[in-house]
Parts: sequence; C-alpha cells; structure tokens
Amino acid sequence: MLAALAITIACWVAVKVALDDPLFLLSFEVLIVWPAPFASAMMFRRRGARGTSRWTWISATTIGVLYGAASLLWFGPDFHHIPWIALWIGGMIWGAFNVGIAHRYLTATTATSAAIGSAAV
Repeated sequence: MLAALAITIACWVAVKVALDDPLFLLSFEVLIVWPAPFASAMMFRRRGARGTSRWTWISATTIGVLYGAASLLWFGPDFHHIPWIALWIGGMIWGAFNVGIAHRYLTATTATSAAIGSAAV
C-alpha cells in the first residue's frame, strides 16, 4: 500500500508540474472526469452497481457540468480551447453513461429482489 501511495504521489506531482496549474483549475476538471471510465469498468466487471449509485453519478456529472460552464464563462480565454471543451463534454457524456449503467443495474437488482421476495411468501 505504501509503494502504491508513493507511486500515486509521484504520478500526481509529475502531472501537476506538466500542467503548470498553480490554481488547480485544470486539475479539478481532470479530477472530475478521471473516475468515470474506472467506474464503468467496475460496474461491468461486477455485473452490478455495488459500491456506487445513481445519485453518485448524477452528483458527479452535475459538478462537472457546472464547473465546465463556469470555466467557459468566467475563467478567461485559456479555457475556450477545443481540448478543454472536449474534456468538459467528454466528462458530461461519460457521467451520463454511468448514470444509465447504474440505473440499469439497480433497477434489475430491485426487480430480482422483489421477485425473490414474492416467491418466498
């Protein structure tokens, strides 16, 4: 665990230096988008939404949408470039995708639990 923590810190510092982002403006958006692909993989691997929920992804996606909109409106011309807008839109799409996956798995789990409960009665 300590080795993994040390490697993670080294990676974060390397990215932070490469981004040259002293106010964490870009880093925050990357932090919002980064978990989305891993959560999709987790839900597909587990074949369920254990460990996450619809509200988790609705909240995370809403934060990304609002932060991206604020950056376009108030952070200046450095945030009007195609890569920044693509990151923002990609985060919105992947967040919405995770909401759909979580909803599908949670709905299926609820239906299965109801069927098992009614069969036991």
